[in-house]
Amino acid sequence: THRPFDIHVYHPYRQPIVNNPCGSNNGGCSHLCLIKAGGRGYSCECPDNFVTLRLGSSTICQPSCSSTQFLCADIERCIPIWWKCDGQRDCRDGSDEHSSCPLRY
Repeated sequence: THRPFDIHVYHPYRQPIVNNPCGSNNGGCSHLCLIKAGGRGYSCECPDNFVTLRLGSSTICQPSCSSTQFLCADIERCIPIWWKCDGQRDCRDGSDEHSSCPLRY
């Protein structure tokens, strides 16, 4: 048999009454604070192309773009280098389509 190992969402009335370790300051995580089964602890996780750095009681995610990727100026996303200056905004801040891009006809 196959069991799903995804994120499960439960109606508030079906959730056990436990302290939420992610409820205050996102658990000290810069991006994702994931509560462990039964509410016994949590883990800080990062999106793809980011690495986890633990600094004291907090955890931050630092970008880890490869040589074939472009780091958006907001330091929140790595995109393929060929998406830069392609006429479409792929970075939320638009840094991949700046004014120095060649004109497209």
